Amino acid sequence: MKLDPNFSAFARCLNSSKVEWLVVWIGRDKRNAIAMVHAVESFGFGALGLQIEDFLGRAALVANKEATGWLQDLADAERLRQGETG
Repeated sequence: MKLDPNFSAFARCLNSSKVEWLVVWIGRDKRNAIAMVHAVESFGFGALGLQIEDFLGRAALVANKEATGWLQDLADAERLRQGETG
């Protein structure tokens, strides 16, 4: 499978920061959250201002998905919110 060069570069940043990751999931423990913030900053996304807390909980996940504005992420956020109440 041929990967987008930007994704490949980001994957190298994740690996060099020792982030445990999959395309669909990033481990939510504190050590991994710290490593993820480092990887994101190393890739040049430091201006996003991501914090460790952004990777640690459902509320942060919902907020991040809503912030993208992408249809799939908005649908995921709605499912996550429904899971909280139902």
